[in-house]
Amino acid sequence: MKRKVTLTFLAASLTACGGNSLLPSQQQSFSVDSLPPGASVIIMDEAVGQTPITLTAHQVFPQNFDHSKQHLYGRVELHYPGCKPFITAISGQILSSGLNARLECRDEPSGVFAPSAEHAKSFAGEERQEKTLKQRLRQLKELHEEGLIDEHDYREKRRQLLEAL
Repeated sequence: MKRKVTLTFLAASLTACGGNSLLPSQQQSFSVDSLPPGASVIIMDEAVGQTPITLTAHQVFPQNFDHSKQHLYGRVELHYPGCKPFITAISGQILSSGLNARLECRDEPSGVFAPSAEHAKSFAGEERQEKTLKQRLRQLKELHEEGLIDEHDYREKRRQLLEAL
């Protein structure tokens, strides 16, 4: 009985203090922008608008959702005609600083996918820095530890990164 009272008190205390600090605040918002702008934003298989847009953590990490869509939980997809779909898991870093996505778009004459020079100018002052393998592995580990990607996805992406050496 004493243990049950202690656990109830602990749960009530955590709720009063704002809950589990490991989960993002449901009120937290972040911006999503794309190059080119105007990409459709898809969350949990539903269109929610076009870039640029402000989303909340609650939209990306809903408390109640169809569990057949669990593989979509915590992910944002961007779609733009003539471009490859951009799909990413939302990390703590994205929640705090926003998402600026460069879509790979088909260069009409060659049929090759690449960001166009015209679109690159619209992100003035933003320099794209290629991440080292070490940085990418650390980011992947962070996403896994935050529960934003499952063990299978973590191992598969890690394997892909290491095979690219």
